[in-house]
Amino acid sequence: MSLQTKDLTTSVISELLPTAILLRGCSDFDTCLRPGHYTVTAEQWTNHPKGAYKYGALIVFGNTENFIAQVYITHNPPLMYFRVYYKPWNLSNGSWKPWQMVTSIEVS
Repeated sequence: MSLQTKDLTTSVISELLPTAILLRGCSDFDTCLRPGHYTVTAEQWTNHPKGAYKYGALIVFGNTENFIAQVYITHNPPLMYFRVYYKPWNLSNGSWKPWQMVTSIEVS
């Protein structure tokens, strides 16, 4: 990922989520649980959206105890994926739901 792309991604995220923590590196998406913005530049990564481009931004939000949401945005081509982790309050373990790709319709 070019420095220009990193700077642009950081700028957009910072404007949309001014209190987000900017974190570097995330090779296993299942372990990226701390809310914030992760720069993804991994050649080897796991638990990512299958077939997605390996460079982009991962945005994590939620309370980290029973609900976590992850949004992954690739920079080329610009695509968006999301998934959630949910653990009911009365169970000891939760699970990640499958990645979903967000589709859009151009509006004129």
